[in-house]
Amino acid sequence: MGPPSQPGSEARSVSDPAFMNVDVAIAGAGLGGLALALGLKERGITAHVFEAAPAPRTDGGTVIGFFPNGQTALNGVSPGLTDRIKARGNRCPSLTSIRLCDGVLEEELKRDNQSGIAMVPWKDFQEILASSIPPEQIHCNHRLQKFTPVEGGVEAVFDIIGDSDARENYSASSNAYGGAAIGQLTVRTKLLVGADGIRSNVRKAMGGKPPQYLGDLHWNLLVHDPDETMVPIKDESHMRFADEKAGIVGFLSDAGHKWRFLSVRKADPDGKIVAGYGPEFGGLGKPGVKERAIGALPGSDNWYDVVRETLRNVAESDIFERRIMDNVALDTWVAADGHVVLIGDAAHAMHPIVGQGAMQTFEDAHQLAELLKKEAGPDFSTDGVATAVHRFEKVKKRRAELVQAFSREASSLPKEVTVPAEYQDLSGPEKLQRFSQLNTWMQRYPDVLGGDPDSVYWKPLES
Repeated sequence: MGPPSQPGSEARSVSDPAFMNVDVAIAGAGLGGLALALGLKERGITAHVFEAAPAPRTDGGTVIGFFPNGQTALNGVSPGLTDRIKARGNRCPSLTSIRLCDGVLEEELKRDNQSGIAMVPWKDFQEILASSIPPEQIHCNHRLQKFTPVEGGVEAVFDIIGDSDARENYSASSNAYGGAAIGQLTVRTKLLVGADGIRSNVRKAMGGKPPQYLGDLHWNLLVHDPDETMVPIKDESHMRFADEKAGIVGFLSDAGHKWRFLSVRKADPDGKIVAGYGPEFGGLGKPGVKERAIGALPGSDNWYDVVRETLRNVAESDIFERRIMDNVALDTWVAADGHVVLIGDAAHAMHPIVGQGAMQTFEDAHQLAELLKKEAGPDFSTDGVATAVHRFEKVKKRRAELVQAFSREASSLPKEVTVPAEYQDLSGPEKLQRFSQLNTWMQRYPDVLGGDPDSVYWKPLES
């Protein structure tokens, strides 16, 4: 058996491929892959993580609303992990909602943050999780090419990409690393986990369709503002602004430790806006990104001046833009008789408006780690692995896909396409009740995973 490949190590030639034999191989060193690897480590199970990038990324330029279900899940992954992460962010004591009409202020409501939500930079989640995994178990510059079922597991083939080639061929808009392979690594494993994001190669190998555009464009930035001159938001504040007429939703937040966050979403239901931008659109610091973001805001001399001022104050290199996309639900997250499984965005990428994308990923990592420990036993039996994987899909798939579908309702796609027929004629108060009951169900994690029996809209399936 060849030695484990290390980030930056010289790869063997394609004609003489390296080989590894591991219990768990995780494709993708994002939030889900790293959280699962840590959860397995805590339970005495060694997992190796294979990442296409030259290093685990920490340049996301965004924050995560750290909701209670995600906090509970990460504490289940590793005791004390939630407190370590929250210390990097800010638990905003107040939440302000701004309602606009074409840039004119119509209503401003301020309430206490009683839910315990914390705003934490995405990069801090990544850094803490990556630093918790032994470096010899993270293999960068490895892009999954294919997997083949074998007795007791699968063989996964990873292309090895040179450091410089991976960097030069990275597409921020698609979060994908291209470049020619300079070698290959074959990994035999009892379990291959696809945690490789919305454009997952594992998902693709399982027959998954490409992501779908949800008709929304998104600009965000995260900047360090020690003098409080760039982003006009008060310390420990979190503000949401929405303008139905202009098709704008956004956030201004204190992300803690003088980090400030701005997010702007613009409706583009027919795709004409993004088509007009051409190939320059998408990624971090792309030429013209500041002009595009400012141009998405309607009018002048109105409430949006505060957002325009923020965008003018920051460097173009700090602004990240993207199309908001999700994945069409698969019939199953499982392949190879229970020896391949998807988690996180690879399984259920969703619109960010409900704030549950990362939270569902953390739940995935917690539940899968727990079930593998319980079912596979100390010898990590292949039959136990398959049992754990099928049980994981049973407890998580419906829950995550209901959240995914509800999140899609906030997109700019037609409501007759995104909203279930039985809910299309709900009154305003009924819509609010449905959303509130979803939040209640989420925050009861890990209880009632299959549905909240006390709710009207999110009851479990009848057995």
